[in-house]
Amino acid sequence: EEDADINKRLLTPGQARTLVNYINKLTLCGLHPTHAMVRNLASSLVKRYLGECWVKRFIERHKNTIKLSYLLPLDKVRKKANSALYYSLYFELLGQKIKRYDILPENTYNIDKKGFLIGKFNKGRRIYTRYAFELGRMPCVIQDGNRECITIVVTICADGTALSPGLIYQAVELA
Repeated sequence: EEDADINKRLLTPGQARTLVNYINKLTLCGLHPTHAMVRNLASSLVKRYLGECWVKRFIERHKNTIKLSYLLPLDKVRKKANSALYYSLYFELLGQKIKRYDILPENTYNIDKKGFLIGKFNKGRRIYTRYAFELGRMPCVIQDGNRECITIVVTICADGTALSPGLIYQAVELA
């Protein structure tokens, strides 16, 4: 049955490997391809049109190497700053300052914010390789960061207490 299934496939095993390798290359560059991109890449390999369901079946056949999921958007600046080295240097410096100035836990706060785009779709369905995912590459859809949003700010203290969350709305121009 599997031999018959292989004969029905449009891509040869070599072409399939080429496509998976290209998806991996794109993924490692942070360019996770969409369904349409994968279908167009495969169509160029076989020199014919592939149907809407072809990509879904291809992903299912290669589920050990590629994944499909909705990825959250991430601003370009944040993507560049997301580095283990930067985190390590930051926490090393923070530890030095806490020790130097004898800062107590009840005087240590962490503040975080999360922006929510108004009227925009926040996720993008993308295809990427398991290899890149397992390397710890944060899969995300890059956006330009230039959109209207509401921001929620949350604060917690190192002693376990927390402040109430706050909402920040976009400024309104007064005429």
